[in-house]
Amino acid sequence: MAERYFALPEDYAAPSYEEIVGGITETGIRFKGESVPWGIATEPTLLPDALGAELADLGPTLQNAFHLERVALTGGGKLAQQAEQFVRFSIPNYIPTDPRYIDKKSLRLMRPDIVITSERMGHGSKDWRISCGIAEVETRPAATFVYPALLEGYGISRAEYMQKWVEAFGDRPWVALYPEEWRLYAEELEAFSNDLIKHGGRSLGVHNLDRMTHTDVDEIPEDANAYLFGYLDVWARSGSLPLAQVIANRDRTVVFNPLHYYLETKASLVLFQQEWFLDELAKRYGNEHAERLHRWMIEGYVLNVEAPQDMNTGQMIADHNQWVLKRAGFSPEATESKGVIMPGDHQHPQVFTDTLRAGLSGNDGQWIAQRFQRSRVPQGFYHPDTREPDMFTGSMRISPLYLSVNRRQVAMLGVMSTVSFGSERAHGGSGKEVKPGMAVMAPVAFGNVPGVVYSAEK
Repeated sequence: MAERYFALPEDYAAPSYEEIVGGITETGIRFKGESVPWGIATEPTLLPDALGAELADLGPTLQNAFHLERVALTGGGKLAQQAEQFVRFSIPNYIPTDPRYIDKKSLRLMRPDIVITSERMGHGSKDWRISCGIAEVETRPAATFVYPALLEGYGISRAEYMQKWVEAFGDRPWVALYPEEWRLYAEELEAFSNDLIKHGGRSLGVHNLDRMTHTDVDEIPEDANAYLFGYLDVWARSGSLPLAQVIANRDRTVVFNPLHYYLETKASLVLFQQEWFLDELAKRYGNEHAERLHRWMIEGYVLNVEAPQDMNTGQMIADHNQWVLKRAGFSPEATESKGVIMPGDHQHPQVFTDTLRAGLSGNDGQWIAQRFQRSRVPQGFYHPDTREPDMFTGSMRISPLYLSVNRRQVAMLGVMSTVSFGSERAHGGSGKEVKPGMAVMAPVAFGNVPGVVYSAEK
């Protein structure tokens, strides 16, 4: 059984609005010029112990799945032939690092966003697995660095969280590098840097790579842990990709997460549910990992804009569901992923197909279609204007934070919850919406949930 966090102290009392906001802003973290991230939950989200244990076990499984994907995409042979259809890109030459280095530089950060429904919160379901699944796996999640301040705001110790980072880094200093496009996250990274030093770690600070020269990069010690905080398309737009590549290809510098295309494609969300992939995962790592990954993946298909005849429209029509469309690859010109596409009249398959193709129009290469999870969960929160307790029902996602130190060690650092209401984006939204509605973030604690029966059986 994997290790997990956090349980609420027995004497825990829900903090006031002022206490929560004070805990967050004392570190200097600000969100888009505001001191408060959207709405503030009145209490941490309480989920059952059984779910906490299952989420902890999910970390090593995701680690193994990503490693197998790397092997499939770079190792040649039959696996490569099977994987190729799932990972094609608009800009196919975006392979800025030697894929072999990932095995020796294995420090990695993962944050799956898991849609959780009202059934899973105990509204009639005896099995909390019924209507939830992984909607996303982020490998450069900004909110990871908000998390210790979030814990402090709710009166929960941040020491356990920071100690895991200190242990993972060892004697190596940490340095964060970001592109100009992501400058709004600089304060979060700086707050984390200060936290790291406060808890006994080493930090070289936070730097805008767009403003650095080759000479500046050469001054970063070879033994550093470098967090290149930006995806490949972001670095390409900023013009800093060559400098990022120099850092990533150093022999002794550990870069987390690796600058490599396989970690950045949403096609993984479809690849991870293919029967041949699960069979290979079971063969290499054990049946329990294949079964666990299968349980958590949301049904999805790869859609090829350039070859519409290859789309799985027949099966999608038969399923009578809404679908979320997400870009499978990336390009410097790419925009944010699309939200839910209303599929048209299921009684007329051509209407569905035409609607789907219209939604995928453009030159963005492959997309995936992921079955839309209808999630509506109540959440108590402090309204940011009135600062009074309120309640709304919205789409909830939970986000466990995993740090892999090596190929065999993965720690679950903690879990966040986000409830979004009125968002035009599917699966919980991210705060980037044109019309964001309301979103409420809170840390997750695990314990016994009164009156709710959760099954840990398969």
